[in-house]
Amino acid sequence: MKAEEHRHMPRSGTEGVAPAAQKEENDKDGMHQRRGKYEEVDMLDGSEEDKEGNGHGDVENIRQKFGEALNNYKHQGSITFHDTYSDAPNPGLQVADLGLLGLPLNSREAEVLKSRCKPASFGIGERIDANHDVPHTWELDATMVVFQNPSWTSFMEKVVKEVCKALGVDVNASEPRCELYKLLLCETGSQILPHVEPEKSHNTFATVVVVLPSPFAGGATQLSHDRISTVYDCDTTSRFNTSVLAWYTGVRLSPTPIISGFRLALSYNLVHTKQTPCPSLSASTWAVSELHKLCRLWNADEGAYTPEKLVYLLENSYTDVNMHEDGLTDTDARCVALLNDRDDDEYEYDSDERYYKPWRYPDSRRRNKSPVSVDHDWTEIHKREVTLERFVDLKGTLIAEALYHDDAETFPKDLTEDVEEVEGYDEEECTLTRHYRRSVLVIWPRWSTFSLLYSGENGLLRACTDLEAIQTRTPSDDERSLALDVLFSPQLPRQAARVAQAVADVACLWGDMALWVRAVERCCPHAGLATLADDKKFAALERFGWQAVCPSFEMMLHYEKRNAPRIEFLHRFPPRIILQHIDLLQDIELWKAKRIRRSLESLRKPEKAECWILLATVHQYYGLTFLSEVMLPQLLALGDKDFLEDFARQIFESQLFMPEADKRAVVKKLVQAAVSQAVLYHSGGPNDQIAASKECIQMCIDLDCVDLASIVLDRVIKLSKPPASDAQEYSRTVMRPLLIWCVELQQKKPEDSPRASLETLQHMAVKLYLDWLSASPAGFTRAHVATLIRMTVVNGDLTRFVEIVVPQLKNIAFPSEGSRAVAEELQAQRVQFTLPEGHQSETLDAVIAHFSAAYIASFPLEHHTDIIRALDWCLAMDASALCAALVQRLTSNVCVGHNVVVSGVLLPLLPSLRAWGVAHDMLDALAPVFARTLAVWTDRVLAPLAPANPLVTSIQLTGLTYWMCACNPCAQVRTALTQSTERAIRLEGIGGAARKHVEGRLAAFAPALVTWSLVRGQLEGLEICKKDELHRFVCWRNEQTHGLGILRNMGSDDAELRKLLGEQYSHIFAALKSAPAHPAGQAAINSATGNPRPQPHHAEAQVSNAVTRSAAEADQRPAKRRKTAANDIVDST
Repeated sequence: MKAEEHRHMPRSGTEGVAPAAQKEENDKDGMHQRRGKYEEVDMLDGSEEDKEGNGHGDVENIRQKFGEALNNYKHQGSITFHDTYSDAPNPGLQVADLGLLGLPLNSREAEVLKSRCKPASFGIGERIDANHDVPHTWELDATMVVFQNPSWTSFMEKVVKEVCKALGVDVNASEPRCELYKLLLCETGSQILPHVEPEKSHNTFATVVVVLPSPFAGGATQLSHDRISTVYDCDTTSRFNTSVLAWYTGVRLSPTPIISGFRLALSYNLVHTKQTPCPSLSASTWAVSELHKLCRLWNADEGAYTPEKLVYLLENSYTDVNMHEDGLTDTDARCVALLNDRDDDEYEYDSDERYYKPWRYPDSRRRNKSPVSVDHDWTEIHKREVTLERFVDLKGTLIAEALYHDDAETFPKDLTEDVEEVEGYDEEECTLTRHYRRSVLVIWPRWSTFSLLYSGENGLLRACTDLEAIQTRTPSDDERSLALDVLFSPQLPRQAARVAQAVADVACLWGDMALWVRAVERCCPHAGLATLADDKKFAALERFGWQAVCPSFEMMLHYEKRNAPRIEFLHRFPPRIILQHIDLLQDIELWKAKRIRRSLESLRKPEKAECWILLATVHQYYGLTFLSEVMLPQLLALGDKDFLEDFARQIFESQLFMPEADKRAVVKKLVQAAVSQAVLYHSGGPNDQIAASKECIQMCIDLDCVDLASIVLDRVIKLSKPPASDAQEYSRTVMRPLLIWCVELQQKKPEDSPRASLETLQHMAVKLYLDWLSASPAGFTRAHVATLIRMTVVNGDLTRFVEIVVPQLKNIAFPSEGSRAVAEELQAQRVQFTLPEGHQSETLDAVIAHFSAAYIASFPLEHHTDIIRALDWCLAMDASALCAALVQRLTSNVCVGHNVVVSGVLLPLLPSLRAWGVAHDMLDALAPVFARTLAVWTDRVLAPLAPANPLVTSIQLTGLTYWMCACNPCAQVRTALTQSTERAIRLEGIGGAARKHVEGRLAAFAPALVTWSLVRGQLEGLEICKKDELHRFVCWRNEQTHGLGILRNMGSDDAELRKLLGEQYSHIFAALKSAPAHPAGQAAINSATGNPRPQPHHAEAQVSNAVTRSAAEADQRPAKRRKTAANDIVDST
């Protein structure tokens, strides 16, 4: 049971329990329906006195009265007792003159003991059973028995207390005395007849039997009174343990025979010793009688005023392992014994009056969600929910996972009262949770047996299994009731065939034709012909006759939802059993023919697997005309695409029907309907759509209905609807692959293609595909061109490509690689292309030339190697004329108008261009590129860099030749001043000493060329900046050197250079070989780069001597501050 309670403080106002009124009302309605259903069956009812004489008071309070009776019985105690004691002492038994008797009892001592005993007497009054011809039960009077062990008396006192507690006897009020009555010895084969022991004395109220350790088998004892019956068996523990049985006087004993060994027992009488009423069995029988009466009333009421069931709280809680009859303990076991049905020939009672099942509801919870402290008094319940789980039978077998109940069915009313609970408080959620673990008994009358015993998901299947297990030819009321319950179960639609089989079997067994018909009527709307297997149908035919079962057969045929089972069932007629009845054969054959025609005239939705049986049947009985006029309209209206296609194929391939023209007409109608029904737009994706379209087109071709393929293509075209992005995507993913497939199919079998629709598809697919390509022209490749060729070229005929594709390609703003892709793919496949005679559009060469020229005119001039590759491509495309177009592009104002292109692309190109021209004997054609490039470079790049006064700068650089220091900072500065085109030189973190050293050298050798400044940091640095004249001079000289290097790479032959450069030769060489009036600048550069220093002229020497003196004076410093090497410099900052 799971319980949830939402509690509030008292000031919150209300207390409420979730109502179950609607469920209770529905249950009552169901009860009334069941009563109406049972009117046809003789059910057990109460007597008229029960129905009328007692009014409705007892019935309406049946829950309370049931609980009171069970509690009374529980509190009065049991009528029997049984327990086993492994710690019982050895009594030290001394018998007659035999001395001390050893335990466990062995056969030798048992035989000696038997010699001292006499035959036991059992029965009523003076009747004695003393037949010495059979093994006996022997007895010895108490006076002949002595106990030597003093502990035995203490043990028996303990036993008496436990027995009295179990029997509900107040020891203090009764002060019972335990008196040894006799010793009993039962040997193998002894048989004691069922009997009720007489009252031995006025105050004797119970008998206690102590079974001493003695190995034996058998001898189970059944103790019963009224409807209470219990069996005790102690043979399994008898060898070493002591067992005690006790029962009230008046309880009936029914022992079973001893199979082997000897059983040794002591029989005691419990005697009441006080002057108060003696305990008796009658005190416990009131509850039994009261429960008998209540059960009769409950069964007779049939739900008018009583609940469907009662839920009774047990004393103890049980685990899943112990949830069965043998696992119950103490008072719970007694209650089960009281309610449990036991068949006994000597007692007459209705075995179906009452039912019970033990029930467990684990981990019940109350959850309190009020945001208050746990210290508050939770006095009101805002909401409570209790659920019952794991409904099992007496054997512990699961009946249902859950069982609905309401408070009107429980005793006590609140199942959560007075039970153990464990509380847990969650401060964050402000919830109080209580856990319960309890078990209950579920008790119900006959009329609700089915709804409870066969509840749950598999309840109906269990009921069918129980019904199928019936073997009796005459049904009992319960068996007939079970059959009707199964038929009227709300779960029947899901298990109709199983229900029908079970009920039909017992109907045939009982010879109950009405029940058999009822089973078919109830189940066939849900199962059709599967309601009964054929052998069951024919068994009923043999049992009840043709006239009786024929209407049921027609009913099953009527409700059958498929064609094949109806026709197959009729084909199996007449069964073999009818062959013995010649008089019925004609009627059955006539019925069969009518039903076959009616089945073909009223077809169900056909399935693909039914094609052949339909064709075979119509061919066998009626022919092609019937198929065309009667069946075809139904099939076209009911059949799906798969069925129609398969049906058409089987007609087309079969030789059953003639003439051929009529057969083809039927096939064409079927194919047209199949194509119209085909789903060409699949949510599964483009591949599914393509496959569906191909399948339909192939079907049309296979079944000689090529003209119907246009329907498929037209439907594909209509699906390419706006928006444009969706249409383009549809064209790319669906129309393009489908069109290629159709073109390939046309190449194989030109007669199997719908030309008009195919041309329309080509126009639409190509247009949308090119629209898609134009949206992202940068990604256009040869693969796309190849796809366009496959979409339009059939058997090499390029006409449609030239007419449809080429004009649209020319209008797309492709990058240069797009044009190249078109030209290359057409050139690669040109061998397989043809154009018909009289073709008026462009030739293939013209198309290739157009896109080749477009590529040469637009490819980017990013690197001089791109131009060489372009020239190679022109030759590979067999279009040397394009080289002239490329030369024209390179010499155009557009190209040479950018200094970056001239310096970065065209000037480095010249050596490679000369080599390419020589290799391909095209140097003369390329000559304009050399002259134009160098001329533009000298005028626009080199000339603007020339310094204003190069002579002065050159003389100033002469001083650097005397800067001889080899330390790293000095060498770095000298190289940067004479070679680098960067204006600034930055020496980071060289330290103060090195900085001052470099500054001294700059002041001595380049004061007019640079400026410098301190760079502060953890280690000092120095930033040196070239003056404008020096910077321009170095850039000019570097560019001049670069140009001379280009000329040297072009060749050393002056005549060849004159030929290439033409009229620009003198101008170019004048610019490249121009030098300052004084060569000292070059000497300084040579010195900085490690070249030999040239000898200065006279004028230069004067300047040089002046610079030398300045340097010498600068070097004359105190010795302690003089630095002789870079490694000697020390940073003193």
